[in-house]
Amino acid sequence: MRKSGWIAACAFSLTAGVAVLAAGAGPEDWVNELSPISAADWDYDKAAHLIERAGFGATPEEIERLAAMSPEAAVNSLVEFDRIDNSQTPAFDPSPIWDPEMDPFPKSRADAVRIARETGSSMGVAMLPEGESRRLQPVVNKFFYGLRSNTIETQRLAIWFGERMLTTRRPLEEKLTLFWHGHFATGNTKVRDTRMMHQQNEMLRAHAAGNFRDLLLGILTDLDDGNLKMTTDFRRVYATMIEQWLGYEDSAAILKGSYEPLGLFA
Repeated sequence: MRKSGWIAACAFSLTAGVAVLAAGAGPEDWVNELSPISAADWDYDKAAHLIERAGFGATPEEIERLAAMSPEAAVNSLVEFDRIDNSQTPAFDPSPIWDPEMDPFPKSRADAVRIARETGSSMGVAMLPEGESRRLQPVVNKFFYGLRSNTIETQRLAIWFGERMLTTRRPLEEKLTLFWHGHFATGNTKVRDTRMMHQQNEMLRAHAAGNFRDLLLGILTDLDDGNLKMTTDFRRVYATMIEQWLGYEDSAAILKGSYEPLGLFA
């Protein structure tokens, strides 16, 4: 994991942030005071507040372990999570509910029907023979099966993500993954492909505390037949920001999805 400048600021903020407890404000001399607290001020309550900010809370035993450290060591134990073995946290186990013949999944029922009328089949299902009534019904049934199976699988993915937050030994990693997931707000309602949602979740986790440029390029792209292409909505929203923050000068090229100087997009 590559630490960038903002993660160092995050570590500083976590140390300073424990000065204000969940129960209320700290002493008056802490107001607008952002210097790290001293070891003398460090106790169980502040350790509990820290793990709430940097994770999702902890057991009393885990809080006591943090409180026994110095403030700096406690923050480092959370921020430097790439040093922690997290292999006991299981990876997502996809079910066989998704039929590979449904790829690429039609954008709508009307699209599924159109494909079937033009080619005789859609999503691996053929139209009924000439003379049969409701010849397109098998195609329509398969389309709604695809929608329903994807919904069920997405629910499984959400449960897996939630369980990771509870069982991980790297709470800040999952907290940042959840933060970026909420910030970029990609939902399965429009994506309608659990595999892509899972792929994005893993990408957010991989770049959660790394280089923001890599994270932004990751969220702006999707994998389509092995070629990276920028998604239209994100390209429009972030074109100016990319130009100003990441050094690209030709916003018109950004809006068209062309990054010729980097050779990343075609």
